[in-house]
Amino acid sequence: MRHARTRRHALALTLAPAGALAFLAAAYAPTAPHRVRVVARDYAFEAADTVPGGDVSFELENRGAHFHELIVGHLRPGATGQDIVAAHQRGVTLRQLQEAYLADAAGGALLAQAGTRSPARLVMTLARGQAYVLLCQLRDTGTAPQHAVLGMFHLVHVR
Repeated sequence: MRHARTRRHALALTLAPAGALAFLAAAYAPTAPHRVRVVARDYAFEAADTVPGGDVSFELENRGAHFHELIVGHLRPGATGQDIVAAHQRGVTLRQLQEAYLADAAGGALLAQAGTRSPARLVMTLARGQAYVLLCQLRDTGTAPQHAVLGMFHLVHVR
């Protein structure tokens, strides 16, 4: 009897660390980012107005007749849609977005030809209580206005 009890205690001690490791692994397992589907049309974006804070995965589907991009940037506090349009009317470049209305450099971009989905996803960590802008800076021709001037931007608030 004493020998059987010792074996049971040894088995329990052997399994305890494995159970603890499984518990810790589950507790610290990365969660999948929240998916945000963005539909591009000529010349607007359809997307959620609010998203949860944390990791977000942006996906781009282009239902327009023109090539579109999706640039995601952290909006400077107080910046408005009028600021965005005015900057793009001046021909602001990607490198100048931070000077114009972004709080920091743009987080990334996706591209999609007309009638296709971007083969990539853009994953970013969004801060709660902040606003982000989704925009397209492309032009249909060298002299045409940037798509953002035509209204191709969308503001997203993070809850």
